[in-house]
Amino acid sequence: MKKFVNIGFFLVIISIIAFFLFRYLFKPAADNKTMRIHSVLGADKNEGNYTKAIKPINFRFPDDAGPHPDFKSEWWYFTGNLSDDAGAEYGYQFTIFRQSILDKKLDSSSDWRTNQVYMAHIAVTDVVNDKFYSFSKMTRGSAGLAGAKIKPFRVWIENWEITGEYNHPILKASTRDFTIDIQLNSLKPIVLNGNRGLSQKSQGIGNASYYYSIPRFKTKGELTIKKRKINVSGESWLDREWSTSSLGKEEVGWDWFSIQLEDSREVMLYKIRKKDGQASTLSSGTYIKAGGASVHLTKSDFTLEVLDYWQSAATSIKYPSKWRIKIPKFQIDLVVTPKINNQEHQLQFIYWEGTAKVVGDNIQGNAYVELVGYK
Repeated sequence: MKKFVNIGFFLVIISIIAFFLFRYLFKPAADNKTMRIHSVLGADKNEGNYTKAIKPINFRFPDDAGPHPDFKSEWWYFTGNLSDDAGAEYGYQFTIFRQSILDKKLDSSSDWRTNQVYMAHIAVTDVVNDKFYSFSKMTRGSAGLAGAKIKPFRVWIENWEITGEYNHPILKASTRDFTIDIQLNSLKPIVLNGNRGLSQKSQGIGNASYYYSIPRFKTKGELTIKKRKINVSGESWLDREWSTSSLGKEEVGWDWFSIQLEDSREVMLYKIRKKDGQASTLSSGTYIKAGGASVHLTKSDFTLEVLDYWQSAATSIKYPSKWRIKIPKFQIDLVVTPKINNQEHQLQFIYWEGTAKVVGDNIQGNAYVELVGYK
């Protein structure tokens, strides 16, 4: 009887922790329209004994495809641009987040007790039909409900999962509106962003993440949208980051771009926005050559000009919706335009993330864009 009482007690405690974590981490701001970025990524007094990203490390694979529980936060982030046999275009996002709620491992005989919470966001954009679908899940990282491991490689939250190998993953998820079942095979080597994988996001020691990408995967499989099965193929992108704190008190959000050009080059860049509307001097990016070699980009290496805006009818948030990106030293001059305007996630927190087309002089391609912290 005592065993069952203890299990029941732990269930209640974990449920309470998860509830308040959910409310704390993802509570909307006063206007009820935007995420509390600093609750997850900001430097604060709750860093405890977590490890911080302070200096470059020697990345090890496949180990660094797995979890880093000594850090407060991390994510496995896939996006892709796909098409069906008739040429109709689709975009997808498949992201799993891990968040630690205590800076020490809990000792317990109960499978339900944990210091980890997992959340996932998945989305599909149906370009031809001008439709965007998104869904989320959140649960404790215990009792098999969610977790991450390297042998065998698996990151999951209930029946949404990343399996296979880190450079040949399989993504599966299902919701009431759509399903994703796709296989990815890497076409480019791993790229270490920032200073050999150390990506400084704001002033202050440790306000950084460890950040790598696999910028191009051959992708094939099946989407189901409203019970309509669709064979798809195309290309995907992986971002992996883990950190304990990233943003300072002056940073309010970011605009992030992953660009895949048809000549096998890629560009990743982000602008970190400050309270005064200016871009942080730590905004940066990576230019990736066709052969896989990469070059770090500082803020002075590129310009990002907003050409148009779109306002959400649901939230009244106004987002940039067209950009001109220039990287003069690599003769890059591109216009990036969302394939549909409404790709706004209206989940625990609200942000814009979606597929986009890329056009330049004698070059074109596809992109994914993330806009966080707008209100």
